[in-house]
Amino acid sequence: MDSVLKKVMKRIKPSRREERKVEREVKGFVEELEKRIEKKGYDAEVLVGGSYAKGTWLPDPDVDVFVRFGEGNNLSERLREVLKGLKYEEMRASRNYYRIGRFEVIPILRINSPEEAKNPMDVSPFHVDFVRKNLKRPDDVRLLKVFCKAIGVYGAESYVSGFSGYVLELLICYYGSFKRLFEEVEDWRPKVYLSFSKKRERLSKAKLRSPLILVDPVLPTRNAAASLNYENFSKFVFNARLFLRRPSTKFFEAKPIDEDFLKKRSSKRGTKLFLKKVRIKGKRDVFLAKLKRKLGRIKSRVEGYGFSVYDYGFQELGDRVLIYFEFETWRCSRKGRHLGPPVWVPKEHFERFLKKWGDVYVHGTRLVADVERVDDARVLLRDLLREYDV
Repeated sequence: MDSVLKKVMKRIKPSRREERKVEREVKGFVEELEKRIEKKGYDAEVLVGGSYAKGTWLPDPDVDVFVRFGEGNNLSERLREVLKGLKYEEMRASRNYYRIGRFEVIPILRINSPEEAKNPMDVSPFHVDFVRKNLKRPDDVRLLKVFCKAIGVYGAESYVSGFSGYVLELLICYYGSFKRLFEEVEDWRPKVYLSFSKKRERLSKAKLRSPLILVDPVLPTRNAAASLNYENFSKFVFNARLFLRRPSTKFFEAKPIDEDFLKKRSSKRGTKLFLKKVRIKGKRDVFLAKLKRKLGRIKSRVEGYGFSVYDYGFQELGDRVLIYFEFETWRCSRKGRHLGPPVWVPKEHFERFLKKWGDVYVHGTRLVADVERVDDARVLLRDLLREYDV
């Protein structure tokens, strides 16, 4: 395993040249912000955060820059005034922030403890401090990030529901190394409970739904891994167990899911494949989160018509998204079984069902009628995609 990890590290660790380049960019950007803040007369300071500040960043990084205000409301509006004249993209969140090139400029409030936070963003500097004090092997976080990206479980966004960068940093802080983490993952079963404190924290039910409960050491009432779903947890455990048995650099190389890949996989499976490309409209994260929900509803509707969906999903391709549905067959019977109430329902309900459906019979204990339905999955899917504005 060690030789594999060394080989991967050579590829993913930023070179000294890139470190100097990014360092210059960050220094120049911070100085520019500080000048603008001073000109406005605001009580605020600039802090560098995220993976860059923690030393866990990968080549060509995005850099989080926090503008921490001493007091007041409308922090996003005040930051917008600071940035006036610069070309930025406003990003919608619980508190709007701004993207300028590689920099994400985030307004936060100065607080003395995480419990005083008015917004989750306000806690971020405390996360940076904890990781910097407790992380002994930052390169192991880099390995873990690349591993999770390659298997498709990286990102806490609602359309991913995977591991955030902060969660991966905490896992290496907790276990000490990449290797030790994977050895422990071998025995992971939901629900895994991890805490940096010996005291078992009382978390709300909503925060205990994920398969991994990782108590945030900075704010113990929070489950840092709350966004992780069972499928991505399972993918992580599965791939970690495979890696322990057959270590290979391939686990750190993302396999492109494009038309060719999907067509070859469908041919191998003997399934029927439906593909559609759509352009991303508006804010990327918002669009993809809505798309994920819509496709889930469409899948349920399609299965309600009697079709068997073998697999479905979407893949980002630049400014477009490739949507795919795999079916076992394109066609089903022209009629489907409409299940009614039990045969012993009250008289008025019994008569209403007979009157509405006509040719009624019994299936098990239920009243049933055969009804006409769309018998071609392609026709049904096109109709539903239009209905859901996809």
